[in-house]
Amino acid sequence: MSQHELAPSEIRFLQEALSADYNISNIRLREGEYQYDLARTIASFQLELQFPDVKDIIKRLSGEEKTNDIQFIRKIQTILKKMEKSNIVKILPKKKPWELQRYALLSFKLQDSDKNLIVLATDQQIEQAKNMLSSVLS
Repeated sequence: MSQHELAPSEIRFLQEALSADYNISNIRLREGEYQYDLARTIASFQLELQFPDVKDIIKRLSGEEKTNDIQFIRKIQTILKKMEKSNIVKILPKKKPWELQRYALLSFKLQDSDKNLIVLATDQQIEQAKNMLSSVLS
């Protein structure tokens, strides 16, 4: 993933996600399931102040080889679309028409359909990301 300057809308989105309280979703998030692993992977990118596309997510989650598997990519995109409808992720607009869609968490703290509280980043990790964001803004 290439490192680029954050757009004002991306900065605002990061600030909101980093300061958000528990988001309530209507799907289950359990360790070891795709939704949970995808959310955790997107969280790791966002803590680095990046917004991954589906291939970035797959590469970090499953390795380079899986990024060439079109059926797997479609499966992950379908899951991500369901996660967007469930108020977990947001699909960001493309910067250029040929680019893949990018994804972002709405919050690092979630409540799933089973009323379980899911924390995808510690307070310390969130604070570090806020500090990194502050230094980018300076």
